[in-house]
Amino acid sequence: MDNISESQVDTLQGFKASPELFEAYATDEYAKLIAFDIKTVAAPVTLTQEETVFNFEMEEVGEKIKLEVNDKVAKELGTTTLAFFDL
Repeated sequence: MDNISESQVDTLQGFKASPELFEAYATDEYAKLIAFDIKTVAAPVTLTQEETVFNFEMEEVGEKIKLEVNDKVAKELGTTTLAFFDL
């Protein structure tokens, strides 16, 4: 089964808000939709230039957040706290 039909789309859309209720393996046609070869999924991923730039920007943001958290923790280690009040 290579393509998904409109009726399948409509059925799947009905479970959008509660996907845990959908039982894909109960119907053979839906089981075929999610059957895949792990070798094809494990293939190397190539990114477009836009995706590469976005990925790099997100890594930078993550590093900045990590540094901010580390700085905050380092500052708090030197303070005395009593019942959630800094002294």
